[in-house]
Amino acid sequence: MIDRLRAINCGVVMMTVAPIAGPQDVPFNKTPYSDYVEESRRIAKICGVPQSDANAVMNSRIQGLSEDEAFKLLFCDNWHVNAYGHGIYANEAYRTLIDMKYI
Repeated sequence: MIDRLRAINCGVVMMTVAPIAGPQDVPFNKTPYSDYVEESRRIAKICGVPQSDANAVMNSRIQGLSEDEAFKLLFCDNWHVNAYGHGIYANEAYRTLIDMKYI
């Protein structure tokens, strides 16, 4: 995907996705979800693509909270963030665009 975007002269930024609440692996998946997030960071680094690490910001915001507190702050269900989480995505995208001098 990165190569395809670069082929049509698009600037590429890798934004990591939100953490999830609930089960990370078996019986739903053999690979923990957090491994996919780490792989996206690794691929961005290999490809020389700037990263906007929304996952790290969200994890820092829920660090130290109970599962219930973290869920109420960040999630609308186990896999999707609420308005607060979408605000983090927007802020991180905006900050990255400024850092890259796109705006």
